[in-house]
Amino acid sequence: MPVVGSVTAGSTSAWTDANSNKNFAEMTIIKPLEGPNGLAYTPYVDYTPTMSYFITSNGKNNNQDLAYKVGEYFYKHDISLTARFGEKGVDWTDDAEAKAKYTNDLVYHKIYDEITTVQLTNIWAENSNKFWHNVNPRYSSLEEMNTSAKAMTPYDPTVKSQTLNSFCFENYVPAHPENILPQLKYTAEEAKNVTDPLASVPDHAKKMLAQFVTGSRPLSDFDAYVAELNSMGLEELITTAQTAFDRMSK
Repeated sequence: MPVVGSVTAGSTSAWTDANSNKNFAEMTIIKPLEGPNGLAYTPYVDYTPTMSYFITSNGKNNNQDLAYKVGEYFYKHDISLTARFGEKGVDWTDDAEAKAKYTNDLVYHKIYDEITTVQLTNIWAENSNKFWHNVNPRYSSLEEMNTSAKAMTPYDPTVKSQTLNSFCFENYVPAHPENILPQLKYTAEEAKNVTDPLASVPDHAKKMLAQFVTGSRPLSDFDAYVAELNSMGLEELITTAQTAFDRMSK
């Protein structure tokens, strides 16, 4: 079958009614392409916590103890699940009988051992006064999100759109460097020194990547391209980033 097109990323929502879409049905999923020395990397975003709850004070009603208790409440296991799935027993359940009845692609292929929750409604797509679509702080382990089943659309291994997770999990999730650079914390002086390079270097690199890939700029210009990056402060950016990384790694 001749290849007439490709798509590098996205979700099934890119195709209207994916399971009935002829173009989607004809697509073949491929593994990350291998480069020199067998490297096969793909874009990766580390699953890390973010700060989303802050206790502040004001002159009149400075009840920081109560604010702390409210914050702690958000991170309770059942409240965290409510923030994602809605009302327990109505929109989702962790009942043993329900968990035994349903599965998902990752559990079906034994990437995970068992289902932890079963979604009973598609509350995420509905108007609701039960939860805030993850707006509030919550604890959300990657494992728990990957072991949730859907009662409203039971898993069917013959439906193509339901079989993508296991392929991606096995072939794409590991396809990144062993060490992922964390968000670096610079001193005031360091931040001042890297402000301009952080603004110009990544944008220029993205622009030139597109030109090299499409052939609008020949690979023989690569040394000139590196010189352009250095003129924008690439070397100083790398040195400063290394200093910040070493300081954070102690």
